[in-house]
Amino acid sequence: MTRTKAMKTIGRYRILEQIGQGGMGTVYRAEDSVLQRQVALKTLDRRLATDDESRERFLREGRLAGSFSHSNIVTIFDLGEAAGLVYIAMEFLDGEDLTKKLKGRRMSLEEKVRIALEVGKGLAYAHSEDVTHRDIKPSNVFICDTGQVKILDFGLAHIAASNLTRTGQVLGTPSYMSPEQVMGEHLDTRSDIFSFGALFYELLSHRKAFDFNRIEDLLLAIVNRDPEPIENIDPSVPHELWRIVRRCLAKDPARRYQQLDELLRELVSFRSSLESRKQRLRGELSQAVDKLRGFVTENKELLSREAEVAIESRLAALVSSSRRTDSSYMTLRGLRDGAALEYRRLRTQMKKVTQQPERRASDPSPIDESEDKTLIRQPEAAKAIKAVQADELYSRAAAQFSQGNLAGCLTLLGRVLRLVPSHTAADTLSERLRLEIISLVDREEERNRSELLSAALQVLDVGFPEQRKTVQKPEKGSEVPGFSDFILSSLDLEIASKKDSSRRPKVSPPRPSRPRKRSN
Repeated sequence: MTRTKAMKTIGRYRILEQIGQGGMGTVYRAEDSVLQRQVALKTLDRRLATDDESRERFLREGRLAGSFSHSNIVTIFDLGEAAGLVYIAMEFLDGEDLTKKLKGRRMSLEEKVRIALEVGKGLAYAHSEDVTHRDIKPSNVFICDTGQVKILDFGLAHIAASNLTRTGQVLGTPSYMSPEQVMGEHLDTRSDIFSFGALFYELLSHRKAFDFNRIEDLLLAIVNRDPEPIENIDPSVPHELWRIVRRCLAKDPARRYQQLDELLRELVSFRSSLESRKQRLRGELSQAVDKLRGFVTENKELLSREAEVAIESRLAALVSSSRRTDSSYMTLRGLRDGAALEYRRLRTQMKKVTQQPERRASDPSPIDESEDKTLIRQPEAAKAIKAVQADELYSRAAAQFSQGNLAGCLTLLGRVLRLVPSHTAADTLSERLRLEIISLVDREEERNRSELLSAALQVLDVGFPEQRKTVQKPEKGSEVPGFSDFILSSLDLEIASKKDSSRRPKVSPPRPSRPRKRSN
C-alpha cells in the first residue's frame, strides 16, 4: 500500500478528514468499514514509530484506556498497525475541549462545578485502577455537545507496577505539573490531584494558576509560590470552592486530598447547597425589587417619563428572571446586586436634586443638572422639590418660635417664603410672629429687637440685597433706625411706629404676609 493510499484508508478505516495534529501524531475522523460507524483515529508519527519508548507509550495509552469502562473516559475500540502506521481507534466525539470552551461564552457556576465533578469521577476511576494520568489539563478534557465530559490522552499515564517511566524524568504540561513532577520525584495519584486543582482554578477564574512567560519562572512558581486567591480575581466565586482548590494546590502532597473521593464528596455537598443558596438569593432579590418599586412609587411625580418607563422595564425583567427555575446562582446574585445598586443610584440622584433649591439659596454658583434631567421631571419636579424643602424649613421655624427664638424663626421663615411664597402654614406663622414683634416693640425690649434685626439682615442678604443696602446694623444701646421700614419691606409686617411716649399706635388686623419680589 502506498502512502497516498494509506492516507485514504488505514487498515479497515476510511479516512474522512484530519481533525487534529499533535507532537505525537495526527487524529482523523474516519469510518469503520466493518461496523459502519465513525471513529476518531489517532496515529503515531512515523518518525516516532521507530523509537521504542515512544511506540510503547502510544500503545500503552490504547491498552490502558481500552481496559477502562467509565462514562467520563473516552472509549477505545481498536488498537493496531497498518502500512507502517500505529493507530488507536476511539469513539468520535462532537463538541470541543475545555481550552476552547473557556475562550467561548461564560459558563454558569453550576456548569463549572458539574464539569469538575465529571473530571474528578473519571480520574477517580483511573486511580482505582492504579493509573496516574500525569497530564490533566483543559485540552485533555473534552466537553461533548450533549454536555458529557470525557478525559482524553492517557499517553503519559503511569501504572503503579510499571517501570516504563523512571524517577528523574519530567513529563507533562508545565502549567499543570505538580511540584514533585517538576522536581522529577516519585509520583502517585496525589500529583493528579494537584493538576486537577490547577484545572479547576482556571475553570473558576478563567486564569491559569501559574502563568509565566519564562519556563524557569513558571517552574519556580509551581514549586515555591501560591497562586493568587480566586476571590481576588472574582469575588462572586464562593469561598468553599476556593478552599477546595487551595487544598488541591498544596505544595506538600501530604496536605492535599489524599483521595479524590474526599474531594468529590465536598463538591457534591456544595452542589446540593447551591439550590438552597439560590432560594435565599431569590428572596433577597424579591426584597430588593420591592424596595426599588416602593421608592419609585413614592417619587413617581418627580421621575421623568423616560426614567419611569426604563425602571418599570427593569423591574419586570428582574421579576421574570427571579421566577425562572433555570436561573443560575451567578445570575441571581448579579440580579440581586444590580437591583440594590439601582436603588442606591436613584436615591443618590434624587437626594442630590432635592438639595439643589437650598444650595442655590446660599451658593450662586451654577449646578450641573445634566445627569438629573434624565431622571427628574421638569418643571413639575422643581416645584415639588421646593415644597418639600419649604416644609422642612417651616417645621424648624415653628420649633424656633415655640422656643421663643424669634430671630431664628424669622431667618427660617424668610427661606420658606422665598422658596414657596404661597406657603399657607408659613403665612400663619408670620402673622403670629408679627404680633409677637409688635408686642416686643411696645415693651421696648431693645435687645430682642436688635437680635431680630440681625436675623432679618441675613434674610436680606439671601433674597433682598437692595433693601439690605438701606438698613444699617445699630450700635449697641442706640436706637434702631429703619427697623419698622425694614419689617415692612422684607416680610410686609405692619408695625406702626410710636410717635411719642404717651400715645400707643393701633395695630392693624393681621393679614397674610408675602416677601416682596426682588427688583431687577
